[in-house]
Amino acid sequence: MSDNRVRRAWRDATLGGITRLVGGRAQPMPRWDDGTPRRVLFLRHDRIGDMLMSTGIIPALGRAHPRLTLDVLATPANAPALDGIDGVGEVLVHRVRGPREALRVGRLLRPRGYDAVVDGLVLNGRVITRTAALLAGTGAPVRIGMGGARQQAHVYTHPVPPPPDPDRAHHVEWLAQLAAPFGLDPRAVPRPTLAVTADEAARAAAAWRAGRRAPDAGEGAEPVRLVVNVSAGSWHRRWPDGHFAEVLGHLARRHPDVQVALLSEPGERDAVAALAAAGGVDAPATPTLRDALALVAAADGVFTPDTSIAHAAAAFGTPCVSLMLPGTGRFGPYRTPGEVVFSPGPLLPSLDAAAALPALDRLVALARAARGRRAAER
Repeated sequence: MSDNRVRRAWRDATLGGITRLVGGRAQPMPRWDDGTPRRVLFLRHDRIGDMLMSTGIIPALGRAHPRLTLDVLATPANAPALDGIDGVGEVLVHRVRGPREALRVGRLLRPRGYDAVVDGLVLNGRVITRTAALLAGTGAPVRIGMGGARQQAHVYTHPVPPPPDPDRAHHVEWLAQLAAPFGLDPRAVPRPTLAVTADEAARAAAAWRAGRRAPDAGEGAEPVRLVVNVSAGSWHRRWPDGHFAEVLGHLARRHPDVQVALLSEPGERDAVAALAAAGGVDAPATPTLRDALALVAAADGVFTPDTSIAHAAAAFGTPCVSLMLPGTGRFGPYRTPGEVVFSPGPLLPSLDAAAALPALDRLVALARAARGRRAAER
């Protein structure tokens, strides 16, 4: 038997045991408006971008009923996305790497007496083992998650149906289906949103002011601020530095009124600093996720590969061009001004810089308009 088959057999056996553990204890859906205090746990123990796309549904559930408290199980990486968002009770931060650890974490949470647990991982083809272990560990009598044709969806007591036209529905629209068991219309779930504190906004504004001034911005005028994000969450979505250098050269030649800030993960700071120096732009320090979010919030446009920064732009309503792999449109910026440019092959480097420049020009036009609206509002 191959290693893959052994792993699948072990996974299936483990999930089967967990399914038997949680089975047989289901209760009817609580009456959310009967005046009884209720507590619900939302599971989002995965990546930053997925948490950002959940910042519409999570507070919507937390505000759905006066006596309902919604806690969120998050990771150390994605928990900061929820800072300052109304409707969230406690953000419980744990690393959940496998089913044994998930079962342990669930049992740590059991004394909280959750009435229901909501699985926010709605797009997996099957219920993953560590999620099933969390469901079992918490002992919650009501377990809500995406049903349909998913494997092992019987671990949920209340599976929800996929959205209409599931093949075209965005990830955010899949998440919105989780609102139905709480008496909410999934179509009325608000779009993702993020909050920035006054201190974070002030630091971001200072970083922009300290940057190299766009030569054609005009005396006393505010330059058009464009974030160019270099980093991506996986190697196959990482655009080459040479392509970004072409983008910076194009901006300098065609759009000298644009101030550029290069954004990257802390681990890529040295390489990006060299790219910024060669391109005559800045790479402001963003040591935390909150710093990066605040920089995006203060920008007029964002140019980025498919990663969490695209979803941050969407949450702030900032015009965005996202470079994506074919067939991944459901993970693009949700209802955001701008556009998606798909690579012709399965790796993002197959997308030539020249193919993305027309979209970049259109993004700059949107960013100029956004800057003009902000100036008019002041």
